Amino acid sequence: MSRRRFARIGLAVAAAAAGLGCPARPAPEDPGLVQVETNVDKPEIVAGKPGEVVLQVKISALQPPRAQRPPLNLAVVMDTSGSMDGDPITAAKEAVRDLLAACGRATVRP
Repeated sequence: MSRRRFARIGLAVAAAAAGLGCPARPAPEDPGLVQVETNVDKPEIVAGKPGEVVLQVKISALQPPRAQRPPLNLAVVMDTSGSMDGDPITAAKEAVRDLLAACGRATVRP
């Protein structure tokens, strides 16, 4: 199926839903946790003229307060076959312990 046809079908479904009175999902409020900064090396870029421009993009994210962190369901599956004996299983267990410690004790349930 072509992109254009797929887009038309999507628009038709959206229009049908609107016509049936389906409530629109409210837009989520932006908590402002992600910040994007950009910088270019030239003050002007001339259209139609070949050239090179360096674009610098800096993306930074703040950690949300724990009370606002969405819940996470996480299942850890570990290979315990013979090939994991010794150092491999020890390293895997330590990685899981580190992950659980990063989640915080209040959020971990066995």
